[in-house]
Amino acid sequence: MNRKKRTIIVFVVSLVVMSALLFLLPINLFDGEFDVKRGLYEATEHRPMSLSSFLGIGTEGMKEYGVVDFRLTGTGWMLAGIFLIGFPALIAYRVYLGKRANMK
Repeated sequence: MNRKKRTIIVFVVSLVVMSALLFLLPINLFDGEFDVKRGLYEATEHRPMSLSSFLGIGTEGMKEYGVVDFRLTGTGWMLAGIFLIGFPALIAYRVYLGKRANMK
């Protein structure tokens, strides 16, 4: 198997593993905003959230607390991009350089 193909395979596998971990486990790592409405009280609360919230995992009690909507902030999107694209890219690049050093 050539180096380029192996690097792409490592990137895709690590991307799938990172995505599965972040989207299936309720790990509150990302900055988010929650729109809360309780009676006459309406506010936007800033607190950590997980990507699994977008799949409905761990959102069972949100309606009870008056959460109407939730979203990631700019920092949350940036952190999600680093975890989902950046880390797999670094791992794939390391595999690419490691195989290159062994071929010399």
